[in-house]
Amino acid sequence: VTGSFVGGILGAVLGSPVIPPAGTLIFAFVGAFAGAALGEWYRNRHVEEALRIGFWSFIGKTLATMAKLATGLCIVWIIILRTW
Repeated sequence: VTGSFVGGILGAVLGSPVIPPAGTLIFAFVGAFAGAALGEWYRNRHVEEALRIGFWSFIGKTLATMAKLATGLCIVWIIILRTW
C-alpha cells in the first residue's frame, strides 16, 4: 500500500512536465503500479507475485479515479440543475 501510494504521487509529480494535463494522470497510474510492484518485490523477491499485486494496484487506482470523476460530474450536474 505504501509503495503504491508513494509511487502514485511520484508518478504524478514527475509526469506533470512530460505531458502537462494528461501526464499527471497517466504517470500516477504507472507510478502506483511500479511502487506496489517494487515494494512487494523488495519484500518477497517473487517477481510474479509482485507484478500481480502491481497490476491490481493499477486497477484499484483506475477504479478509484473513475469513481471520483463520476462523483464530481454528478455534483456539477446537480449544481447546474439547481442554478438554472
